[in-house]
Amino acid sequence: MAVRASTLSRLTALTACAGPGPWERSDFLGAGWSRQQVDRAVSGGVLVRLRHGLYGVSSDVVSLDVVGDATEPPHGVAVVDPREARAILRRLSSRAVLSHETAAGLQGLWIPWPQRSGLHVTIPGQAERRDGALIVHASRLPEEFVTTVDGMRVTSAARTAIDLARGRRLPEALVAVDGALRRRVLDSGVGVDRAIRRRKHDARVEADARAELEAAAAVVWSWPGSRVVTQAIELCDLASESPFESWSRGWFALSSIPAARINEPVAGASGRMYFGDFVWPHARLIGEADGFAKYGLSAADQRSRLLEQRRRQDDLEAAGWRIVRWTTGESGAVVTARVRRALATQG
Repeated sequence: MAVRASTLSRLTALTACAGPGPWERSDFLGAGWSRQQVDRAVSGGVLVRLRHGLYGVSSDVVSLDVVGDATEPPHGVAVVDPREARAILRRLSSRAVLSHETAAGLQGLWIPWPQRSGLHVTIPGQAERRDGALIVHASRLPEEFVTTVDGMRVTSAARTAIDLARGRRLPEALVAVDGALRRRVLDSGVGVDRAIRRRKHDARVEADARAELEAAAAVVWSWPGSRVVTQAIELCDLASESPFESWSRGWFALSSIPAARINEPVAGASGRMYFGDFVWPHARLIGEADGFAKYGLSAADQRSRLLEQRRRQDDLEAAGWRIVRWTTGESGAVVTARVRRALATQG
């Protein structure tokens, strides 16, 4: 996606004035944008409307050094200071519930990019507002979707995922929904992550987790931005092992790329079994979503794992498999184009 230099200049000024975003309309006006420029940036795909009056940089935009890691696909979870959250709750109505990114951070859920900074609470019936670092949401919140974490009232994993997914594009929404589904099943037993990969987890737990997501979505089905929630729930897959994989699957769905088997076992020429992130058996193609965390944090870990990856790839290629890779920092358009070319040149 080509971004005009004038737009980059305005984004630079905006970031200097109001931080890396997301931004409200008043932030744009304070940085010298006109209302028409904001609207053109949205229609041109440079900005996305996260909700009414709140904007972020589109994940299609590449080469935006002015906004730090804005081109990074979603990864990890938010860090929330429980002491700060507890102190904020003491000042609010007893009906206040920690929600959105704050609830996700406290429960270890995946959070879509871009993260909306601040401490989020939902207080049904109150006016939506932002007071410094506090963001108040006024959405209807039945008590069945409220739980407790360290004695604090927090939206349930299912409701948190729906709140994070609503109003986003499918790749980001799928991160939130996949993460909640996986977290719910992982919390059901020790060592279940290996059972998930081998498709030997308790199917009843997965069915219950999906039902919780559907029930939470039913509450918001008529709200703006909820159509993507339904799409994400239909596509959510417990086998996705990282936000980056979920983000990639969302882009493949948007681009009508044939559905792959997720974390599927494949055999190398040596007879050794491996797991491919995305496997298209008919094309003998394996897709690898190489997030930076995949290779470890230390230099020694990275060298060791890179060597292991080379041996793995040699073994798989000797068995007739082809490998296509993409990394964090690449846009969805670039990734889907690369995979589409690989699928078109099968065998």
